[in-house]
Amino acid sequence: MKELLCYKVQQPMRGTGGLLQPQWRRSFKSPLLSVIYLDLTGDGLRELAILTLKRLHILQFPSRPLSRSISDWQTGCQS
Repeated sequence: MKELLCYKVQQPMRGTGGLLQPQWRRSFKSPLLSVIYLDLTGDGLRELAILTLKRLHILQFPSRPLSRSISDWQTGCQS
């Protein structure tokens, strides 16, 4: 199982560097091939697109993750 970990940089206190605070984690059954942060839907909000060997996962924030298999996506593009 592969994991994607997301961290947030905390504002540094005077005289110290920023600290990383864990925000969330997501497990995947297949290896991750690519991770891109972009506006896929054109609504001005960015989504996180994660490509694995078997699926394209689209994570929309703050809503729940949406997953679509690549074969379903390809079928939809061909019609």
